[in-house]
Amino acid sequence: DMDLFSLYPELEEAVVWIYFHSNLPEYNKVECWGPLSEAASGDPHPKLYSYCPVARPQTCNRGCSCCFPHDSSIPWAHEFDLRRG
Repeated sequence: DMDLFSLYPELEEAVVWIYFHSNLPEYNKVECWGPLSEAASGDPHPKLYSYCPVARPQTCNRGCSCCFPHDSSIPWAHEFDLRRG
């Protein structure tokens, strides 16, 4: 990893999105943890961003293998996307 970050230091500013999949609505969510450099800092009380510098990732309109999550044991509810906009 050190070699990768040495070659591409801009990766430390990549925005980290965490997808929590649950059949309980309060835990079925997406959180923005900000830049990788902050998200990986080991802070026991990480800062959650209510505003992220980029829009939340969207899935492709057609079938693909590039989107996350491609497969999940917990179904991704369509209304989740509508609620979280």
